[in-house]
Amino acid sequence: MRQLVEIWNVKHNEEAKNTFTDLTEKYQENIKDYRILARRMTLRASTEFLHTVTDGAKRFRVCLQTRTCSCGRFQLDEIPCTHAMAVIVHRHQHEEDYTSTYYNNKNFRDAYAIPIEPFPCEST
Repeated sequence: MRQLVEIWNVKHNEEAKNTFTDLTEKYQENIKDYRILARRMTLRASTEFLHTVTDGAKRFRVCLQTRTCSCGRFQLDEIPCTHAMAVIVHRHQHEEDYTSTYYNNKNFRDAYAIPIEPFPCEST
């Protein structure tokens, strides 16, 4: 088990060092995909923060101030869903501002910066 944790630690540490975006690679890709999907949606602003996003025949209510969407993904994952991304793109804002710090590359790097000390030989 310890060897597996050592392997994970090295792998994730290297990944964090080689990522130069604000978010980790996995979530940066998610944001990129959501941005593409958001282009097909239309929206109406009710207030500065509250918007109605239409995705096909369905409508969703997005509030950037409270980081919520009526689909539930925005508040559950703490990363903008496609509906929230449509609003963020429309308002020319940065998606990183609406993403939890859990997905931040700096925090990812810090989590794996602590070395895992290997066990010495059993005979010692």
